[in-house]
Amino acid sequence: MVFGIISIRKKLIALFTFIKILPLILIIWLAWYKITELNAILERYSVQVSTESRSVVKYTSQVASEEVTKELNRQAQASIERLTENTAIVIADFLYMRDRDIELAAQLPLTETAFKSFLATRYKYITAHEPWELDESGTVWRQMTSHPSSPPTITSSNPDNSNYFHSKPNHHKGKKEPTPLYTEMTYFDKKGQELIKVSNNDFMSKTPNNISNKENTFCKAESYFKAAQKLKLGEIYVSDVIGAYVRSPVIGAYLPTRLKQKGLPFTPEESAYAGKENPVGKEFQGIIRWVTPVAKNGEITGYISLALNHEHIMEFTDHLVPSEESYTNISDASTGNYAFMLDYKGRTISHPRDYFIVGYNPDTGEVDNTWMDRELYRAWKDSELSLTEFQKTAPIFHQQSLNKKPAHEQVKAGDFAADCRYLNFAPQCEGWFNLTQYGGSGSFFIFWSNLWKLNTAAIIPYFTGDYANTPRGFGIVTLSANVHEFHHAANEINRQLSEIQTKHTQELTHQYQQTANHFNAELETLINNFKLYALLMLIAIIILAIWIATSLTSRIKKIIYGLQRLQEGELSYRLKVSSQDEMGQLGHAVNTMAEKLQYSVDEINTAKQKAEESTHLKSNFLLSVSHELRTPLNGIIGYSELLHSEITDDDQREILSHILSSGQRLNNMVGNILDLTDMESGQFHLSSGTVYFTTLLNQLAQKFSPLANKKGVDFYTEFSPNIPEIIYHDGKRLTQLFEHLLDNAIKFTSEGHINFIVKYDKANQQLLLSVIDTGKGIPKSAQETVFKRFSQASNIRTRKEEGAGLGLAFCRELVRLMQGKIIVESEVNIGTTFIIYLPANLQGV
Repeated sequence: MVFGIISIRKKLIALFTFIKILPLILIIWLAWYKITELNAILERYSVQVSTESRSVVKYTSQVASEEVTKELNRQAQASIERLTENTAIVIADFLYMRDRDIELAAQLPLTETAFKSFLATRYKYITAHEPWELDESGTVWRQMTSHPSSPPTITSSNPDNSNYFHSKPNHHKGKKEPTPLYTEMTYFDKKGQELIKVSNNDFMSKTPNNISNKENTFCKAESYFKAAQKLKLGEIYVSDVIGAYVRSPVIGAYLPTRLKQKGLPFTPEESAYAGKENPVGKEFQGIIRWVTPVAKNGEITGYISLALNHEHIMEFTDHLVPSEESYTNISDASTGNYAFMLDYKGRTISHPRDYFIVGYNPDTGEVDNTWMDRELYRAWKDSELSLTEFQKTAPIFHQQSLNKKPAHEQVKAGDFAADCRYLNFAPQCEGWFNLTQYGGSGSFFIFWSNLWKLNTAAIIPYFTGDYANTPRGFGIVTLSANVHEFHHAANEINRQLSEIQTKHTQELTHQYQQTANHFNAELETLINNFKLYALLMLIAIIILAIWIATSLTSRIKKIIYGLQRLQEGELSYRLKVSSQDEMGQLGHAVNTMAEKLQYSVDEINTAKQKAEESTHLKSNFLLSVSHELRTPLNGIIGYSELLHSEITDDDQREILSHILSSGQRLNNMVGNILDLTDMESGQFHLSSGTVYFTTLLNQLAQKFSPLANKKGVDFYTEFSPNIPEIIYHDGKRLTQLFEHLLDNAIKFTSEGHINFIVKYDKANQQLLLSVIDTGKGIPKSAQETVFKRFSQASNIRTRKEEGAGLGLAFCRELVRLMQGKIIVESEVNIGTTFIIYLPANLQGV
């Protein structure tokens, strides 16, 4: 009651003051609150930015490192493949030179003097390393003589050449020893009796023998007499590598501690040579023998043989290093970087570790041993056969896998002869033979001996004698490269990016701290200013309230009243304006706002109504199509199929067949309409998965061939043999696409034939699918429109053949979504060809 007797003017003053002060206080509080909140947000954002920045830098570092690694792998792979191929070619050239030697030797006088003179002119330099010994600790082999001081670093004397200027020291200053190419030269008669024999070695017999008896040959393992008897004039026989096997009780470094663990004496000189791992060991001593006939007056009188010193074969790979080092005087297999050779059968014939070279037992003349996995070794022992007899029937390259383990008994005995055919715990063996099965070369990566290694393989293109009967010629050169060696650049980039990441994070943290301190100082100043401004505004508001209260009371009420009417939804209400001052202008503004608001609301309602009507019509249409057609169609089809299976009357079954065919055709049309509607709205999606493509094609042929034959039309298929068995596509839609085209071909072909052709363009990884018919054809004028919806080449079709014109439109849209292309070629009364180009999509398989 007390408030009711207070005048409007006082109420307005109090209200005006309250309205102005309270928002001011709220604004000050809100500003302080928001600024404080902003400070917290800024702190969280800074932490988030710092975290995301670290993540981005880390991700960038990872991606950069991975990409650099991939590129380095590719470059190294190509470079080492070239090195392997070049080495193989050089070896082949060397072997062909030996062919020339044996041909020349066949022309020499058959005297010991002539033979000695010939051998004296045939030598080649062999690289020899300095003497090695164990260090004082007995844990490392070291060179006995000190290395010469390193040459000074060479820099470019011309600035124009200074970009990436790189020099390497001379690695080829090792000790070179002239070594005879041949260990033996003989002439033997047609009965095998050696008539002239000249030797250049201490490990072969110097006494002339009858080599028709294998017991009298080197290691009792040679059978060149039988091969010689089959030669014609001018033909050459070349043997396999023959030599005595040398053992080692350990693989890797030959050290006292390792021998002690095995309970064996430390006798490195009696064990197989292995480069830096055993530089004082016994070296493999072998030969390769060349034989050719000698004739007099056109008649063969005997044979010349040359036994090549196997050291010259080893020389090609023993010092080859597939890394930046590129050359070494003494091999070091422990680094993972080395080269070796296999013969055409897969037997190791050159290796930095001599105990891997396949050799013979000089007492028996048989292969001394072959390293096997545990399963194959047990099968050999259970067979109670000799190794030679067992290998005649033993499976080769049998399920080679890293999961298999070597036979423990052979490891204990030091039997490590590496014949790739039986080395089933080393799957790279199968890899080398896969790469070279048609000749040529290649490479692959494999995790072996706790290292990721690049393995290359290239055939030695030497095809003389029996070596002409294999695509691998003389055999295979393979390089084993430690992948880590050529990842240095990627690792260095990764280290630098890590440093950038750390520095960047530190800078972000420092900048955040500076920004937070500055922001807090500004916040404190702002709050103090707010307090002062609030006091001044409070005084001004009270004065202004008292001054304008009386004049504004009534007019404000009218405006408030008008605004309340508008707020309540009465948009046709307008204020009565009787002045042109600020209050009058405010009234005009309120009226203008009301008019625009009403106009906007009307437009919105109209547009909304139209959109709802359109959506409603489309939804009703689709629902009507789906429920009013598909439900009865499914019933018709279902009952027709049921009756067709039960009724035996041929006329009734034919009528039901027509009903069933028509129902299915109409059901397909409804499906096409819905699919095209989904495509138009962007709701149609393909789902990719594994598709057994050849199976799908055969199923289509089996389905449509009877349908064509039923019309008296021949149905032919032509599937290229190189079609991939599996592709990555939407199998359902792919089947739907082919069925549309084949169904159309049968529909519009009354005589002649239909060809269903599928080819594969391997170079572009593209499928080419053609459906060719001898039907009525499509005129040129209609070929532009057959792919449009509800369009048909109606002038050449009968009423019986007409459809909704949706099939080809669906096909075109489906091919487009599959990123392919469809074209039509046709002549009236000749026939029609539909051609589809689709990507094969093999990546997902």
